[in-house]
Order: sequence, then structure tokens, then C-alpha cells
Amino acid sequence: MTPNPRFLDISKGAMVQVGQARYRIEAQTSEQTVLAQKADDGRYETLRIATLSPATETAAVMPNAHDLVADAPAYATAQQRLEIIRPLVGAVVRPRSQVEAVAASAGRSVRTIYNWLSAYHDAPQLSSLIPTPRGPAPGQKTLDPRLDAIIDHAIETNLKVPQRKRVSHVIEAVEDACQKAGIEPPHANTIRRRVKTIPRAELLQSQGRSDEADAFRPMIGSLPGAVAPLSIVQIDHSEADVMIVDEALRLPLNRPWITVAIDVHTRMIVGLVVSMEAPSAFAAGRCIAQAMTPKDEYLREQGVPGDWPAYGKPHIVHMDNAKEFRGEVLKTACAEYGIDIQFRRVKTPRYGGHIERLMRTLGEAIRELPGATFSNPKERTGYDSDAKAVMTLAEFESWLVDHVVNRYHQQPHSRLDGMPPIEKWRQGIERIGLPRPPSDPQRLQLDFLPFEWRTMGRRGIIIDHLHYYENELRHWIGRTDPGQPKQLMKFLIRVDPRDISRVWFLDPDRREYLPISTLDKTRPPISRWEWKAVQRQLRSEGAKAVDEPLLFSTYDRLRKRAEESAIKTKAARKVHQRAADTRRHAASARKPSVRLPAGNDARKSDAPAPTTKVPSLFDIPVEPFDDIDA
Repeated sequence: MTPNPRFLDISKGAMVQVGQARYRIEAQTSEQTVLAQKADDGRYETLRIATLSPATETAAVMPNAHDLVADAPAYATAQQRLEIIRPLVGAVVRPRSQVEAVAASAGRSVRTIYNWLSAYHDAPQLSSLIPTPRGPAPGQKTLDPRLDAIIDHAIETNLKVPQRKRVSHVIEAVEDACQKAGIEPPHANTIRRRVKTIPRAELLQSQGRSDEADAFRPMIGSLPGAVAPLSIVQIDHSEADVMIVDEALRLPLNRPWITVAIDVHTRMIVGLVVSMEAPSAFAAGRCIAQAMTPKDEYLREQGVPGDWPAYGKPHIVHMDNAKEFRGEVLKTACAEYGIDIQFRRVKTPRYGGHIERLMRTLGEAIRELPGATFSNPKERTGYDSDAKAVMTLAEFESWLVDHVVNRYHQQPHSRLDGMPPIEKWRQGIERIGLPRPPSDPQRLQLDFLPFEWRTMGRRGIIIDHLHYYENELRHWIGRTDPGQPKQLMKFLIRVDPRDISRVWFLDPDRREYLPISTLDKTRPPISRWEWKAVQRQLRSEGAKAVDEPLLFSTYDRLRKRAEESAIKTKAARKVHQRAADTRRHAASARKPSVRLPAGNDARKSDAPAPTTKVPSLFDIPVEPFDDIDA
């Protein structure tokens, strides 16, 4: 299967960049480094994978750039198509009879199913299945159905045989059959593309190479078990048994939540999120995005020494049936990155045993900290957790990361025959090769943010009584939908719940994510949690008409009240701490724009490529997104 363009190609011969310098990868030197030759002077250098980005010309031809400008119905159609072909995508062997059965069950033609499989093969991401306009593109020719049968037969009799013939033999067989049938033969590249759609395991199996086929089976579709790194990852939440203090007064607040992702095969922790808020789809999405990302920068931010080499796309993510794991945002983002979500069967805790054992292991270490609340009241008898609490949320996160990297990963694991998780990971990566890191980590983070579809009016975009606008978007005001001229065009808006004083607008022309602030630039930064609290307060006061000025005046009143009473109650300190976190995040955030890779159908733009880096979304406390998949 063609690699997902969301991930960086780091195989031998691939072109990459570090800053403006271009390199050709020569070999893997460790689980976190590669040997590469510099393009301009031929020097060889060892490069950390976390510093690599796609070469400029590679990014320019990345397919399916139209993905995020498709509307919600188009996404729903893509989801339906993916569900139809999922049994075929995951099949080790895919006979034509199975394709015909799927086509009959879905009420589609066999050719349609093959087209969807081919599109998903070329770019294994949800957007590859978004409907395209009917009719052939300029210069496009449809393939004669008779040629389909000739090509399939040539593949079956020349390639799927123990003799291990070459693709050139298939091309020759097709040309001979076409000549005898009086049909113009297809171009050789058409045949080559058809051959590329054959799953590698299926091809090897048909050639009698079962042992070689086994190496590919764990890496695609529905896996029989966790037999390689990243084949299966489990994710879950847990409330930590320790009391956290606020940053300003160092007084007790509450217990934090942790969201953890574990690689089942190696027992390596691949993703970790710490928050003061209850579990949400947003926290789960952040954890999955972090699991796929190299963690060098995150370790530097936390001030933690050591290596955390876990990164790359998990093929299957196991989750329980909780509400926060079933949101559309999480489902859509995982499908876009080719991740198969599988939910734990109801009343079968054994299917989540690995993550639950890990949570118990981490819990035992956490309960050794000052301010521990222990796991039951009997253990806590005579111990004042509030009085003993000393760690802020940031300090607890740094401690937990240090514990994971330098203790848990390094210690012998009983379920690995005494081997430490990090050694099991290294052995697995040496066997299957380096995982591909995300080609654009910032884009990855944005793709897991909640999103809304909104029209652009004279007062900008309105989301939950907040108006957003920037002058550079004025040409979109009142724009109608090209496909439905009587309806206003809807735009995709990404929302970060931790600071809703700005959102991310996907500009269809410039192919960029643009941050847009509230229409009134004097508005303070505010989190989704705070905004919902203000609305609840106004409802309790019997307010009938609610607008933006009233909401912000109420917010100012509640914030002052919280500041005055912060020393008295935990609830007030929690409100005060959240407000401080939001203001700190907004003050440090820059105003970048994220360019999406342009495909063949992307419209041109004279706008210069952005150079400002998108701020990391992994280093700020989470605020809940109550009503969007939380």
C-alpha cells in the first residue's frame, strides 16, 4: 500500500530536509537517528528523526489537498465508503469473489469497489474517499471493462505463481491478449498501478512465500494480535491518587487526570497527557497525536533527560466504550491518518488488561508522592493529603514523564520475560524498520482539534455567541457555495478549547489554516470551560437574552470574585488557576498560519508561505470542550 502522505518517508533514498538543507537518507543508525548525505556537498551526517521534514518538492505533490475543504456531508460519505471497503483493506488475501460479495452487499458495482480500494491504496486516509465531481477529468479516458478482465487474468497467471515472474511479464501477457482480442492495450503504467494495489502479504502468499508474508500481516488491517511495535495501542484515562496545589498560593486544588497510550507488544508508553479536567475526546486526541510524534522537544520542555524513542502511526487503537472515545472528531481524525479504532467489548475487561495493569503500576508509584490520596479511605486514615500536597500540575507532569522515561521503560517487565520495555521496542523496530514520523507535526495537532462548519457573515464567523473576524478574510463574506448557489458557503473552523479567543480558519484559496481572533480585539483570552461556566451563571440568574457583551461582563465579575476568594476555597482556586493558565497560554502564543500541501486540484495563491512555527499544543493545560465530543 502506498504510504500515507501524512507521514514522512524515511526509507533509504528518500529526500528530507533539516531547515533549508536537503538530504538523501542512506541508512538507519538507531531507533531515533538516520545516516544521510547532504545534497549540496555530499557530506554524510547523522540526523535525529525528530528534526526531519519533507523535502520541498515532496510536499508540493502531496495528494488530496482538497481534504479539509470538503463539507460535512462529503466527510460522511467518505466514512460510509471506508466502512464498506474496510474488510477488503484489512484482508491478507483479497480474491475477486470477496470483492463481488462486498459490492453486492453494499449495492455497488464491482468496479466502484475497486476504484475506492485503489484510491485508498494510493493515499490511505479518509479524504481519499471524498466524492469527486462526476464525469471524467480533462484528458481522462475510462478503462474498457474487457481490459479489467485481461489485466486480472494476467496477474493471476503470471505474478501470483511460485515462479515469481516480473511485472514486465504481466505487461507482455496483457499486450498479447489485447492483440489477439483486437483491443488497444493499456499503457504499461496502468498495469503497474494495478499491481501496486495488491496487498504485499497476498502477493507473497500466492507465490508460496508464507514466511515472508507473515512479516507484513501485522502491519495492515485487522491484526490477530500485538506482534510488532505499533500494531496495537491501548488508551485509557485515570484519576491520579495525588493532590495538586495551585501555582499562585501553593494551596490544594484537586486530583489530576492522566490519559495514557501503551504499545501492547512492547509495553512502551507511547502517549501521555496530564490535565485537571475530566476525560474528553480532546484529551484522547491529544494523546494519540502525541503518541505519533517524536518526543525530543517535549522532553526538553519538561526538563527531563533520557530517550523516549516511541513515535509513529499505530495501526489499531483499542479503546473502551466510554462516551469520550466515540466522538466524530476523534473518529474522523483517526480515519484520516489510517488508524483503525476498535472498541472494547462490553463486560470483557480482559481486552483492556494491558492498559489497566499499566494504570495500576503508575498508580503505585504516584501514591509514594507527597499529597497522595491512596486508593481507598482505609489506606488514607491518619494522612492529611491536602496538608502534604506540594506539587503543581506542571511539576507533577514533569515528575510523571521522568518516571516513565527513566524508570518504567528501563525496568525489567514480568510480561516481557524480564526484558525492559525500551529494549523490547528497540528489538521490534530493528525487525520491522523505523516507523514513519508525521510529515507535519503541527498539522497533526490541528487535525485532532474539534471542528465546526460555519458561514462568513458581515460580522464574521459566529460560534457560541462569539464573533471572529480578520480583515484578510473580508472577500469570503457572503460567499455562496459553488455547488449550491442558493446556499452560503461553509468553512471549516478548528477550535482549541484551551483558548477560544481565537480559532483556526481553513482558507480554501490560500490552502492555509489561519488563526482568527474575536471581532472585538480587546476581549481577554478565555477557555471553553470558563465560557460555559459564564453561560450557566447567566441561566441561573434568569437571563433571557444573552449576547457577547453580557457574557464578557459576567466573566469579568466572576473572575474578580474568584480572585478575591481564592485563598478560601478549592473551587475558587481552581477557577483562578484555570484563568491564569488561559492568560499565560494566550500571552505566549504567536499568530502563525499553517499551509496545507497543495495537490493537483489545489488553487494557486500568491500568498507567501508562512514561516512562523505553530505553537505546540502539548505543553498547556487542557480545558474541557463540553458539548463537542467531550
